[in-house]
Amino acid sequence: MNRKTADFANKKKKIVAVGPNPAWQKALVFKKIENGRVNRAIESLDSAAGKAVNLARASKVLGADPLIIQFAGGKTGRMLLDEIARDGLRHKSVRTRSETRTCVTCIDLKNDRTTELIQPSGKITHEELEEMHSAFDASIEKASFLAICGTYPPGVPANFYFKLASKAKKMGIPVFFDSSCPLDAKLLAMIDILKVNSEEVKLLAGKSSVLEAGRYLIRGKTPSILAVTDGGESALLFVGGREIEFKPPKIKTVNCIGAGDTVSGVFLCGLLDGVDACEAFGKGICAGTASCLNLKPALFDPSICESLFSEMKLKRTY
Repeated sequence: MNRKTADFANKKKKIVAVGPNPAWQKALVFKKIENGRVNRAIESLDSAAGKAVNLARASKVLGADPLIIQFAGGKTGRMLLDEIARDGLRHKSVRTRSETRTCVTCIDLKNDRTTELIQPSGKITHEELEEMHSAFDASIEKASFLAICGTYPPGVPANFYFKLASKAKKMGIPVFFDSSCPLDAKLLAMIDILKVNSEEVKLLAGKSSVLEAGRYLIRGKTPSILAVTDGGESALLFVGGREIEFKPPKIKTVNCIGAGDTVSGVFLCGLLDGVDACEAFGKGICAGTASCLNLKPALFDPSICESLFSEMKLKRTY
């Protein structure tokens, strides 16, 4: 049966965020980027990132107790773990032979444009994968939510997320899914909350419009909640027979990387607090918007989030 919003309430707010493909994130700010020329940054910031790290960082702002499960290797992996520790985030990290990838965010102030450069991930060994499963098995039992976040590196099999979600479901733990990895019918049946972007939902459903795709996916028993984002544009929530469109206020962004993960972390916090899904997602959207005011991903001021929420426009789409 589809879950009701109230079924997700859990005051412990222990989110287990599995993100096998974290990143050491370098943000470079330029007055203007000129292709084919030497471009000198005027500001820079290095930070731990990746979808699970960002989700955990955002949820911790609202008092959640997230646990990150991830791979980390090499010099960048050590820097990643040091930064996570400084942020006060709990983690179980499997050390790998391959070095953690580096992602570079290039922010062009003149053209108000952000370009993301992503290094290929190294291959995970069979032994490292088994250690990841052991870390997960030792952590999932006490979770309030399993959040499956992002892509997985080479060496991780296609059924990896299905195995994790199946274990969580057997324990009655709800599953949140935010990944561009292939999503088949077996895995979809394990998911309570699916978060995708506007292009992903159309591709997944084989439909030409976001509304048509959302209605097609939500008509079954799973997921019970479908959240569709579109960068800084309108977002859609499909839940309990409702279709709600959210139009966040426009702001001058500093760095939009991690905004979607901020939406996820705050959305889950709201659901765990027993807040209606519409309000929880709306505040997630506003927190994601507020996070764009900071150079470091997934940090936001809750008071700015509340202010943006009071300005947000909502409408039912039918």
